[in-house]
Amino acid sequence: MADSSKSGVRIFEPLSLTLVEEVSTMAEFFVEINAQDNGEHVVHKSNCSLLPAKDALRYLGSIASAASAVKKAQESFKLVNGCSHCTS
Repeated sequence: MADSSKSGVRIFEPLSLTLVEEVSTMAEFFVEINAQDNGEHVVHKSNCSLLPAKDALRYLGSIASAASAVKKAQESFKLVNGCSHCTS
C-alpha cells in the first residue's frame, strides 16, 4: 500500500493472488461382504479385475483414497484390508 501524505489520499495497489486448484481423483470403492479364509474383508476399486459379483459386495462410496475406503469399511467389519491388485 502506498501512502500519499501530501494529498491525504491512500492509494491501494492491486493485490496479486495465485489460486491453486486442488485436484483429487475420487474412485468408487466396494468391500466384500464375505470374509476371506483369514477373516479379512477385502476393499476393491470398482474397476478391479478381481471384483466379485455385485451380490457379494457392499458399496462404500466415492472416496479419495484406498486408505480412506478401508477406514470406511472398518465401520462395518472388524478385519479389513485393501486388495493387493487394485489398491496398492
